[in-house]
Amino acid sequence: MPSGKNINRLMQDGLALFNTGRLDEAEACYQSVLKRQPRNVDALHLLALIYLNTKRFEKAEQHLKKVIRLTPFFLHFLTPIATSRHLAAIFKIKPSFAAQHL
Repeated sequence: MPSGKNINRLMQDGLALFNTGRLDEAEACYQSVLKRQPRNVDALHLLALIYLNTKRFEKAEQHLKKVIRLTPFFLHFLTPIATSRHLAAIFKIKPSFAAQHL
């Protein structure tokens, strides 16, 4: 990833790559953002989604916990994307409880 790219461009590129299934490249974009802005909630959140999609649940959990610490209203971001099964796995709750809160 070119070091001269600004944060907004990296985020846009990462999202486009994510949407086309190029998860490795999207991951590199978000990691580059986090090197410059470790508290970038959007990059943390989208990187967690990549980890969920690639079944790296421990890494996904670590990133989602960071997002929750930084933004208490995090479930608003998660709602349209995560399934109750993902929530249940990450937060160790019953899928039926997670489904009620989506």
